[in-house]
Amino acid sequence: MSAPSGLEVKFHVGDVIRKLRLARKWRNGDLAKAANVHKDTITRIEDGDIGQADKLEAVCQALGYTVAECYAMVPTSSGLSPSEATLLAAFQRLNKPTQEWARETILRFAEMQHSRATGSHSE
Repeated sequence: MSAPSGLEVKFHVGDVIRKLRLARKWRNGDLAKAANVHKDTITRIEDGDIGQADKLEAVCQALGYTVAECYAMVPTSSGLSPSEATLLAAFQRLNKPTQEWARETILRFAEMQHSRATGSHSE
């Protein structure tokens, strides 16, 4: 069974970080200093390269938010709810083998639910 494709998220947590930084009228260096990270880390995060979770957490905390709160603010164009977008973002941070395992598990679960709902059985 192949995994569903075509799901594209156009926004990421880096967009939220940038928006929050600019709302404070901070430069990259200002946020980097407040988070105790290199200013290149801010640039990478804002460009969508999340990198190390502890650095993202430090950046979010420097802005007064948790990582979860920042992910919940990510606008979606795909019709996802904020909690669905948060779940998708967490999924995207997984390594590839773990993503494949999770994808297959979710698809098997969805097939089981569909079978129960329709009364059909597929092996």
